[in-house]
Amino acid sequence: MPSSGDLDIKERLKLTPRIDNMSSLGIPGWIAGYNGKPALITKSGALNRGDDYLEISINTFRFAFVTKKGVSHLMGTIPKMELHTAVTLEGRDDDELPEQTLLAVRMRGLDIVKMSKELRD
Repeated sequence: MPSSGDLDIKERLKLTPRIDNMSSLGIPGWIAGYNGKPALITKSGALNRGDDYLEISINTFRFAFVTKKGVSHLMGTIPKMELHTAVTLEGRDDDELPEQTLLAVRMRGLDIVKMSKELRD
């Protein structure tokens, strides 16, 4: 993160989610076509830096309608997903290429609905 206050970096974050077991989950073809495709986070992202960590937050309410519809359709299957996700910083100039992964994670058994209920209670 730049110390000068120019935080356009958060608008260059590129999220690439991939569901490895998509066929066994019965996910419709209109969603399957987006599997593994990168998406720029743009204005829906936020960066928070601590002493020894960097937190990336994504406000899904700012997503386009089709993206929100796809995420909504997948909510019930997320706990069954084998999900790989990577974040890169979009390269805009030749000296920023090739893009490289900033972070990657593999998740299984992530139950967002259950976790949110536990936090609320």
